[in-house]
Amino acid sequence: MRSFLKRENDGIYLVIAIVSAVIVIAAISTLAFTSSHEDNRLKVVASFYPIWFFASKVGGEKANVQMLIPDNVEPHSWQPSPSDLVMVSDAALFIYNGGGLEPWVDEFVSQSHNPNMIIIDTSVNITPITVGGGYEDPHFWLDPLSAKIQVKNILEGFKSADPSNASYYERNANALQDRLDILHEDFVEGLRNRTKNVIVTTHEGFGYLAHRYGFEAYAALGISADQMPSPQDLAELVEIVREFDLHYVFAEPLYSDAVIETIAKETGAQVLILDGLHGRSGVHADLDYFEIMHENLKNLKIGLEVSS
Repeated sequence: MRSFLKRENDGIYLVIAIVSAVIVIAAISTLAFTSSHEDNRLKVVASFYPIWFFASKVGGEKANVQMLIPDNVEPHSWQPSPSDLVMVSDAALFIYNGGGLEPWVDEFVSQSHNPNMIIIDTSVNITPITVGGGYEDPHFWLDPLSAKIQVKNILEGFKSADPSNASYYERNANALQDRLDILHEDFVEGLRNRTKNVIVTTHEGFGYLAHRYGFEAYAALGISADQMPSPQDLAELVEIVREFDLHYVFAEPLYSDAVIETIAKETGAQVLILDGLHGRSGVHADLDYFEIMHENLKNLKIGLEVSS
């Protein structure tokens, strides 16, 4: 009886071992196939969300585009860690915004030990504007026409890294730029009949947007969230809201709304969302670039009191 039970148990163990081996082999094969598939695509790293979005659209199915700075993280003060170097160690292309937004780039690239990686600064050929305090505004992506220049620079990077697929990338870039042209026209038409020409926002991130469409933007915070307002700054913003009879002020999903709420409380203004699109967060976490920009347009039409 014991011998029979032992043989029966041995048979069960053998079956289990065979099944387990089959499962492991299948899993390894699947991973190997996936890795092989991913390895056939161009590996690209983009610094943060807007650049990642544009690069993903240009690269399409032929590129594996990864985002360095996570969503819900303030990119102005973000610093790379040693583990972030792994992401770019075998990348063919690294794309960043430029304009001083990523001051760590040069050192980061030099420490990647990837001399063949192509580096693209998307701010090339964009004329910078200065905002409060004399800082150059790096928020190019919020102006659709400046974003088109960024896409053109991104395209050149893809063509240099993968010339055999240049025509594919060109078609994708042209389609993306067409959508940006439409977005621009939406803003032109949407804000044409505004009755206000001033907005008050959380941080100094809307210079290009305001310049493009002909209104003024005042901010509670500087270019970086580290540049906090003084009591005098707050008093001046409260005075601006009253002087221009503004009924709305704008908060951003990525930043604390405490300062804007204070201004709203002092003036009786209502708070709307205007998203700087540094990353997907808050109420816009599930939306893409174009969807968020249209949400911005919708709220700007309210804040600037566009007449119907």
